[in-house]
Amino acid sequence: MRASGSYLPEIVTAFIGQYKQNKNIHTVKLTTAAPISEELKSSIMDRIRTGMSLQNLELEEQVDAGIIVGFVLEIDGRMVDASIAMTLIISESSSRTTFYL
Repeated sequence: MRASGSYLPEIVTAFIGQYKQNKNIHTVKLTTAAPISEELKSSIMDRIRTGMSLQNLELEEQVDAGIIVGFVLEIDGRMVDASIAMTLIISESSSRTTFYL
Protein backbone atom coordinates (compact mmCIF):
# COMPACT_ATOMS: atom_id res chain seq x y z
CA MET A 1 0.00 0.00 0.00
CA ARG A 2 1.27 3.45 -0.89
CA ALA A 3 1.74 6.14 1.70
CA SER A 4 -0.85 8.89 1.39
CA GLY A 5 1.80 11.45 0.35
CA SER A 6 2.85 9.38 -2.64
CA TYR A 7 -0.52 10.04 -4.34
CA LEU A 8 0.03 13.78 -4.23
CA PRO A 9 1.60 14.20 -7.73
CA GLU A 10 -1.31 12.34 -9.37
CA ILE A 11 -3.85 14.36 -7.37
CA VAL A 12 -2.20 17.65 -8.36
CA THR A 13 -2.05 16.64 -12.04
CA ALA A 14 -5.72 15.62 -12.01
CA PHE A 15 -6.72 18.86 -10.28
CA ILE A 16 -4.84 20.99 -12.82
CA GLY A 17 -6.45 19.06 -15.69
CA GLN A 18 -9.93 19.55 -14.22
CA TYR A 19 -9.26 23.24 -13.58
CA LYS A 20 -8.09 23.83 -17.16
CA GLN A 21 -11.09 21.98 -18.54
CA ASN A 22 -13.48 23.96 -16.34
CA LYS A 23 -11.88 27.28 -17.31
CA ASN A 24 -11.61 26.28 -21.00
CA ILE A 25 -7.82 26.67 -21.02
CA HIS A 26 -6.07 24.99 -23.93
CA THR A 27 -2.42 23.94 -23.79
CA VAL A 28 -0.29 24.68 -26.83
CA LYS A 29 2.93 22.65 -26.96
CA LEU A 30 5.47 24.16 -29.33
CA THR A 31 8.70 22.33 -30.08
CA THR A 32 11.31 24.11 -32.19
CA ALA A 33 14.84 23.29 -33.27
CA ALA A 34 16.15 26.49 -31.64
CA PRO A 35 14.71 29.10 -29.28
CA ILE A 36 12.34 31.58 -30.95
CA SER A 37 11.66 35.24 -30.22
CA GLU A 38 8.82 36.53 -28.06
CA GLU A 39 7.45 38.27 -31.16
CA LEU A 40 7.23 34.97 -33.07
CA LYS A 41 5.63 33.20 -30.09
CA SER A 42 3.04 35.98 -29.86
CA SER A 43 2.33 35.75 -33.60
CA ILE A 44 1.83 31.96 -33.39
CA MET A 45 -0.51 32.28 -30.41
CA ASP A 46 -2.52 35.04 -32.16
CA ARG A 47 -2.96 32.84 -35.26
CA ILE A 48 -4.14 29.94 -33.11
CA ARG A 49 -6.61 32.19 -31.27
CA THR A 50 -8.15 33.49 -34.48
CA GLY A 51 -7.84 30.38 -36.64
CA MET A 52 -9.19 27.93 -34.07
CA SER A 53 -11.40 30.33 -32.08
CA LEU A 54 -9.56 29.52 -28.86
CA GLN A 55 -9.07 32.39 -26.44
CA ASN A 56 -7.56 30.90 -23.27
CA LEU A 57 -4.20 29.49 -24.28
CA GLU A 58 -1.13 28.49 -22.33
CA LEU A 59 2.15 27.92 -24.12
CA GLU A 60 4.57 25.11 -23.28
CA GLU A 61 7.84 25.50 -25.15
CA GLN A 62 10.51 22.94 -25.84
CA VAL A 63 13.71 23.08 -27.86
CA ASP A 64 14.74 19.87 -29.61
CA ALA A 65 17.62 20.10 -32.07
CA GLY A 66 16.61 16.67 -33.38
CA ILE A 67 13.81 18.19 -35.46
CA ILE A 68 16.57 19.95 -37.44
CA VAL A 69 14.49 22.88 -38.81
CA GLY A 70 10.83 23.78 -38.37
CA PHE A 71 8.43 23.08 -35.54
CA VAL A 72 6.01 20.63 -34.01
CA LEU A 73 2.77 22.12 -32.67
CA GLU A 74 0.32 20.22 -30.51
CA ILE A 75 -3.03 21.58 -29.32
CA ASP A 76 -5.50 19.46 -27.39
CA GLY A 77 -4.05 16.24 -28.76
CA ARG A 78 -3.93 17.43 -32.38
CA MET A 79 -0.45 17.71 -33.85
CA VAL A 80 1.09 19.57 -36.76
CA ASP A 81 4.59 18.38 -37.55
CA ALA A 82 6.31 20.82 -39.87
CA SER A 83 9.84 19.71 -39.12
CA ILE A 84 12.52 18.70 -41.57
CA ALA A 85 13.07 15.53 -39.53
CA MET A 86 9.49 14.37 -40.26
CA THR A 87 9.84 15.31 -43.93
CA LEU A 88 12.98 13.19 -44.15
CA ILE A 89 11.25 10.24 -42.46
CA ILE A 90 8.30 10.46 -44.87
CA SER A 91 10.63 10.83 -47.85
CA GLU A 92 12.71 7.82 -46.81
CA SER A 93 9.59 5.75 -46.23
CA SER A 94 8.19 6.68 -49.65
CA SER A 95 11.41 5.78 -51.44
CA ARG A 96 11.25 2.27 -50.00
CA THR A 97 7.82 1.64 -51.45
CA THR A 98 7.84 -0.80 -54.36
CA PHE A 99 5.27 -0.39 -57.06
CA TYR A 100 4.16 -3.33 -59.16
CA LEU A 101 2.51 -3.02 -62.56
